[in-house]
Amino acid sequence: MTSSTVSLASYWLQTWTRPRSAVRSLIGRGATAAAILLALASGVLQSLVTGASNHVGTPYGRLVVLAIALPIGTVWGLFQLHLISGLLYLVARLTSTPIRFGDLRIAIGWSNVPLSAAFAVWVVATLLVGAPLYVDPETMVLRTPFTGLFIALLYLATAGCFVWSTVLMVFAVAEVHRISAWRAVGHLLVTVAALMAATGVTLAFVALLFWR
Repeated sequence: MTSSTVSLASYWLQTWTRPRSAVRSLIGRGATAAAILLALASGVLQSLVTGASNHVGTPYGRLVVLAIALPIGTVWGLFQLHLISGLLYLVARLTSTPIRFGDLRIAIGWSNVPLSAAFAVWVVATLLVGAPLYVDPETMVLRTPFTGLFIALLYLATAGCFVWSTVLMVFAVAEVHRISAWRAVGHLLVTVAALMAATGVTLAFVALLFWR
């Protein structure tokens, strides 16, 4: 294991407890590749969670679920990273905040640290538990209570990781923009609003095309 890998691992741990300090150091060393990998892990996790909510374990086995989730999640994670970073960059420019897109991408990527941990747990759980992880949870509780309890705890831990990842994103944006955490929340809300507006316009345009 190289010293660079050890250093990144220490930053991974530091991000949980001292996010602003960690982001500051990571930007200084230009940890873009690791940020992208963390975003990819987040994308695959979201793909797995979506598959579980849609009960894809009924028609497919564990290996098929992973084979589908990995490419879709990888593309989604990469797209999501650049979309969020791009929108936050535009918000920063509109508020005359001098930042670099690359710094923002590193910060947003590393805010996925909790989701990368959840991703690892979901992959292991998929391999160990298999298809039952991706069926109706109520059915699993009735059939095998212990497996159902494990799945319930997994969902609870995953929700906690999503919440903490959002908190880390707030601190990361605050560090890059050099503003308070409350103002960073405002920047994120503007970004969400812009994303929702763009989605609404796109859906309306598609609907008009089909209604012709």
